[in-house]
Order: sequence, then C-alpha cells, then structure tokens
Amino acid sequence: MAAAPLPDGAGVHHVEVPIDERPHRVRLRGEPLHVAVTADGTRMRVWTATDGFGPDRERTFQVYPFHPSLLGRQQELPCDAVPRGRTGHRSDGWRRSLYELVDGR
Repeated sequence: MAAAPLPDGAGVHHVEVPIDERPHRVRLRGEPLHVAVTADGTRMRVWTATDGFGPDRERTFQVYPFHPSLLGRQQELPCDAVPRGRTGHRSDGWRRSLYELVDGR
C-alpha cells in the first residue's frame, strides 16, 4: 500500500537568524526542533517540522550568548523571551541560546 502524499508545505524547514544582539522577524511554520550555529559563526540555523496544515507566522527571535563564568553579569533577557533552543558549549565555553520574543506574555 502506498503512503498518502504529504500536504503542500509539509516536511522539515529551516531559517537563519543573525547573531548580532538584535531581534529579527522571520516567517516560520511549526515550532523550533533544533538549532546550530553556522560554520562562520554569524547566524543560527533553526530547523522546524510541520505537517503542512499550520500557517506561516511572522515571529521575532533573538540569539543570546551565554558563558557559565559570567552568570548574572550578561545582557538581561526581556520578560517576554521564551527559550526555543540552545547550542552545546564551544571549546571556549560559550554557547548560544535562541529566544522567541512574544508580545504580551
């Protein structure tokens, strides 16, 4: 028996969010499943999976750096920031975390 065809837009998708200490609006369908920093270290790639039925939405994301030795002494997160993914520690101890900035939270 053959599998049913997937709806238009179904599958795994990705967007890239610049790593520049500013919020960025992107069109995204589905919820972030995995994140990774690009080889040149300037963008965070965000993978999502969707069944093809949900709409694309404009969403705002920002990448924040984190180093355990600086806990509590770095950039403060806005109150509407929702964690959506983080990278593993690099050899220098830094990691990057993706937050969605949700208005009215």
